[in-house]
Amino acid sequence: MTSRETLTTARFFTNTIPDPAATKEAGRPKFKEMECVEITHPADKNSKKVFPALEIIATAEDEFGNPVHATYASKFPEQYRAYKEGRTQTMSGTPLSAAPFLTPGRVLELNALRVHTVEQLAALDGQNLKNIGPGGRDLKNQAVAYIETSKTNADYASVAAENASLKARLEALEAAVNPSNVIAPADTANQSAFETWDDEDLKLFILDATGARPQGNPKHDTLVKLADEANAAAKKKAA
Repeated sequence: MTSRETLTTARFFTNTIPDPAATKEAGRPKFKEMECVEITHPADKNSKKVFPALEIIATAEDEFGNPVHATYASKFPEQYRAYKEGRTQTMSGTPLSAAPFLTPGRVLELNALRVHTVEQLAALDGQNLKNIGPGGRDLKNQAVAYIETSKTNADYASVAAENASLKARLEALEAAVNPSNVIAPADTANQSAFETWDDEDLKLFILDATGARPQGNPKHDTLVKLADEANAAAKKKAA
């Protein structure tokens, strides 16, 4: 997808247009309703155009060689679906109102120029960037920095969550081999308390207790037996 396509804003609506064939047949003005789409580009006052929503804009072939037609409706499926369901056609991206580097007044000014999201502002270039006025380059750079910082923070949060989850699992496994909390038989039939553990937790338990992870891909029963042996050895060592 080109940068211009990334900036495209689509708004579907119902338009009432003359119906020449029906007018000629009836002998009086006749009209019909047509699904249309308004296409605009941020900071480009000459970009506003209206097309039939179901107009074919590209044709390709499927795996069987049959023609597949692309329309504006299929190119912007989320907005078209919202229009058909009578919902507000929202834009994808982060609204400018959420950007900490923009004042409310500046947000309104950019909205008036059809710039509605941080992603659109970050993607502006050339004449469209000049159209938003003095300081446009600085605003673009701040938008780019905001997006990059958000991605970095999201990555850090994801890693932190994974580390916290792993730490909790390791602490649970360490508690299992602690002499004060040795695993006891699960029932009077001498079923192993490890029987209900999943294989990955069993492997981590064995690694933590013996210092060696089971080789290959042993069956669950084998892992349970190894865990029992490791637990018994830990209990004996602690005695």
